[in-house]
Amino acid sequence: MAAMAPIEQATLRPIVYYEFLQGHSARAAADNICAAFKGNVVHYSTAVDSSEYFTEMGVKRRKQHLGRDRNDGDNRRDPNVAPDPPQLAPGKLLKGRLKKGKSKSSPAFLANLLKVGGASAVVVVGLYLAIQGYMETRVNTPFKSEKVTVREGLEVPERFWGTYRPGTYFGMKTRTPGSLVVGLMWLSEDNIKTYELPPLRPPYGISSFARHWCQVGEDVRANWEYHDGSTFGTQILYDKTFNIRVTFVKEIGGRHGGDWTFQLEVEPKVYFHVPCQPYQLFFAFLVNISEDDSPSIISLQKPLFEFMFNFIYDAEQNISYIPPIFHQVEHLTSLTHIFIYITFEEESTGWIEPVFDSGKSSLKGVVGSTPYLGNFDIEFEHISGAVIDTYFLRTASLGIERVHDVVKQSLVRVGQRSVYALIGEQLVPNHESDLIVYEVISLVQAGKNLQFNVMFKSGSFTKRSAFLKDAYFVAQLEKHRTAFEDSFQHVFNLREHGIHNESLLSFGKAALSNMLGSIGYFYGSSRVISHYNKQPVPYWKAPLYTGVPSRSFFPRGFLWDEGFHNLLIAQYNKEMTKDIMSHWFDLMNVEGWIPREQILGKEARQRTPEPFIVQHNTNANPPAFLLTVEYLLKEWKDSLTTQDAAFLQRLWPRLVAWYNWFNTTQGGNVPGSYRWRGRFPYSEHELNPKTLTSGFDDYPRASHPDEHERHLDLHCWMAFSSKVLSDLADLIGEDSSRFQGTYHYLRDSKLLDSLYWSDEYGAFTDYGMHSENVQLQKPPLPYKNPNPDRVRVTLEPAKLTHVNFFGYLNLFPFFLHLIEPNSPRLKKILDDLPNPSLLWTKHGLRSLAKSSNFYQRKNTDHDPPYWRGDIWMNMNFLALRALHHYANVPGPYKSQAQELYSKLRMNVIETIYNEYLRTGYFWERYSDKTGQGKGCSPFNGWTSLVLL
Repeated sequence: MAAMAPIEQATLRPIVYYEFLQGHSARAAADNICAAFKGNVVHYSTAVDSSEYFTEMGVKRRKQHLGRDRNDGDNRRDPNVAPDPPQLAPGKLLKGRLKKGKSKSSPAFLANLLKVGGASAVVVVGLYLAIQGYMETRVNTPFKSEKVTVREGLEVPERFWGTYRPGTYFGMKTRTPGSLVVGLMWLSEDNIKTYELPPLRPPYGISSFARHWCQVGEDVRANWEYHDGSTFGTQILYDKTFNIRVTFVKEIGGRHGGDWTFQLEVEPKVYFHVPCQPYQLFFAFLVNISEDDSPSIISLQKPLFEFMFNFIYDAEQNISYIPPIFHQVEHLTSLTHIFIYITFEEESTGWIEPVFDSGKSSLKGVVGSTPYLGNFDIEFEHISGAVIDTYFLRTASLGIERVHDVVKQSLVRVGQRSVYALIGEQLVPNHESDLIVYEVISLVQAGKNLQFNVMFKSGSFTKRSAFLKDAYFVAQLEKHRTAFEDSFQHVFNLREHGIHNESLLSFGKAALSNMLGSIGYFYGSSRVISHYNKQPVPYWKAPLYTGVPSRSFFPRGFLWDEGFHNLLIAQYNKEMTKDIMSHWFDLMNVEGWIPREQILGKEARQRTPEPFIVQHNTNANPPAFLLTVEYLLKEWKDSLTTQDAAFLQRLWPRLVAWYNWFNTTQGGNVPGSYRWRGRFPYSEHELNPKTLTSGFDDYPRASHPDEHERHLDLHCWMAFSSKVLSDLADLIGEDSSRFQGTYHYLRDSKLLDSLYWSDEYGAFTDYGMHSENVQLQKPPLPYKNPNPDRVRVTLEPAKLTHVNFFGYLNLFPFFLHLIEPNSPRLKKILDDLPNPSLLWTKHGLRSLAKSSNFYQRKNTDHDPPYWRGDIWMNMNFLALRALHHYANVPGPYKSQAQELYSKLRMNVIETIYNEYLRTGYFWERYSDKTGQGKGCSPFNGWTSLVLL
């Protein structure tokens, strides 16, 4: 990594070689080292995709590509791997540099040479180790600028307490490290063992031991009816035999965040069944009961509520449905266990103690103290319903991520009913007892709903009007609900847009409420790695206040998702968006990089697949936060407050650094082009190597990734980012010329055409090494594995060409308004948009054309198609946004854009609304054939944009 400089008589001039330095700050570091040695340092530098070497104080400059022409397609190298420094020919290092007349073999000369060489070697090695060590730390060194977040914790009392554990069905915590946590678990005796399906009982199956984490596949539907993001919320948890309504209300007061109460109400379901005869199809339906007690079928389709069927095939008889004669089953009873647990997140310094009734036989509450909360007490209050008994547990949690397992292992069978009960006090050697669990066992039956309160009382809140219970709780709840309804109507104006249907209005409120109810607060450190680190290293510990895409499947922060989330959140509450953005941009490192997935804390790590935990600092994610910034700039353009201006001033240097990081690390090898890093060309089991960093995962691109790729979507993101930064600079008084110039350069129609337009395909496309004939085939014999995965086989050689897939990607110049309103390219896109063999469906725009040979194809034997035909709301939102834009600017295609806008908007709304009615969920994506929800649910990330 280092070479010795030519020797001058009494001067040591070590040469320092430093590998690819990301950004001006890294090069400045090397310049500082040079200055420290008073100019007696020669350094070589390599830059992205151009092996440039500077020698002898920058006087001589030459380009080298490992001895090959950089355009030689047959001799390409990985541009992410820095090349070796230029090598001096053996024996020429000292030639012509020694004084004449001195013998090269004299003892004095050789001794001198050894001393000088040894000293030089020591200096060079020391410098190399110093630089290597410095570069190793850059990946986890915070950005050197004022933080964007200026108020945290108790400084924002309205958001101090909240439902900030979106990955659980319900839980309260504070926005502080080491928070106190109050959470909910429940189970039914029916969930503990496997039942033989009885003839008059609803279906049962094997499920997890207790409901705790919100998880796909548990057949529990979690839906926020109301949530304002700060003061109150009402959620219904639909289980198989009963529903749980959870309502929380907060009241700010005192010095430690104030009080809150959450109320649980457990209500059984009523089932009906259709009698059956042998050899006939049997269904059990869940029905509604009207006021006159007449039943009506909710749905005959799964999965609104699970139905069962028994089928006995008789080849001699026809199968027929039974006439719908309903027989009411006696109201079901369910032995239900409710667990309320109180514990701490990691690194807490607080304590908690149980409080018993006078007979010390039943847990009545908990008292405790933490630095952020001061003294507090939590009270359990039974309101109604048949409580069989209560039990408790006091033990060590062994970590917030293990609470469920600790509870499960602490249950024993007791009493005549042989119910599961907590065992009380259980000491764990070398661990403090930081977990208290309150168990309520109830026989839930119709007309006798179980109802009780969990009340948190802050010790410093001494001037409260009343405790949050009884009539006062109801009054506060109604006050907050009315305020939410008024704010919702004021912001979104649905009634003024002709929407008066109460079901549609409730659907809109659920879209917003479930987005706000999915906001979490996390604390911890990511695991990151760079080119200079042999092993992953921890990021600095930091908080993150963010929405999550899906409570059940993605209960953590995703960088590009959050840009879309805040298009909705910002319309409802801009202060909340500013808070979220501040936390995200405070996670930027000194290079200008932000890890795209935030996996902070042990609980988040427990729920993330191992391959996705470590974040690499060359991997990007679309800068969708600039969509949010663009919206804020439009809102503030004529009414910028001092507070909002200060926020933008703090955000500015980080946005610029982020922009610079993209330009430095994601550049292509042709001027003006860009390329996502993170594709793996040697993934032998993938039909088309994924591009996770683009957000489009398995969307097909060039079949053979290399440095020649040009990615259209990233180019458009960078042009759009340049425009937003230019507008922001103008608003806050910064120099916008650089960004404005880059914007006009990147959106220039001639540049776009030269880099991405294909006359053959009549579309903007990616460009790269591509073969149209790639297949997955069984590997050649003999198999090492009896059932081997198929491997990729290229049946036609790849060549540099436009990539002939048509889908969302091809529309990005249109999505981000880069095409002139009078351009024939816009006309072509608008003409293609309603083509049903391409992207148009009655449910929205599909992600990949139906005519594509990759449409709905698996990418590996184990990866079903993802971005290969299904309908995604975030891209349909961009399409609608673009159509609205071109329908409202002067141009010859205004009416065509308006007509398409109206049709597409109606298709998307109807699809998401109908699926919400059918399943009770917002979904990750939707089938282009049936409109049915696919992927994970609830997915109230960008799918909630349907409200806009």
